[in-house]
Amino acid sequence: MKKGIVVFGSHYGATEAYAREIAKRLDFDCKNYKEVSKLNDYEVVVIGGGHYAGGITGLKNTIEKVDTNKTLVYIYSVGLSSRTEENLKAIREAIRKVVPVEKADDSRIYYYRGNMDLNKLGFIHRNMMKMMIKMTKKIPENERTDDNRGVIELTEKSIDFIQVNDVEDMVQQINEQMEKK
Repeated sequence: MKKGIVVFGSHYGATEAYAREIAKRLDFDCKNYKEVSKLNDYEVVVIGGGHYAGGITGLKNTIEKVDTNKTLVYIYSVGLSSRTEENLKAIREAIRKVVPVEKADDSRIYYYRGNMDLNKLGFIHRNMMKMMIKMTKKIPENERTDDNRGVIELTEKSIDFIQVNDVEDMVQQINEQMEKK
């Protein structure tokens, strides 16, 4: 069996940046989910995807290719939301719609923050964000969260929350698991 692979689904590059960093630190293969046909030859599969409208890019397609009885699965999602407990719960729920807990328990699920430049988004994502910004502006000022204020700021500037060093906890956990084998 091969050591491991990081499989990612990325629209604008943030998820791929984390994937490449994880792969580099663990000396794993790294591929876009569209390039992967089978994953049963790996001891560890790390699946990463951008979090869009309640779904994780490439997750369903990738998890179906993994025999989780033989392979240890880690999952990470990338988005703009802050790491509040409420947001993390919503992300875990989105993952659970596709991946049952017996395939990857919560201790092997991670969330990292991404980036966004409204001007670089594709037509559909740009219009979805414009609609979200418009709805968010309707929230009374005194009721807005930091995430709400961040959404509104997207009209004025691009934002970049990428911190590739955030992957260290996952890398450490994977290294510890592999040493046990």
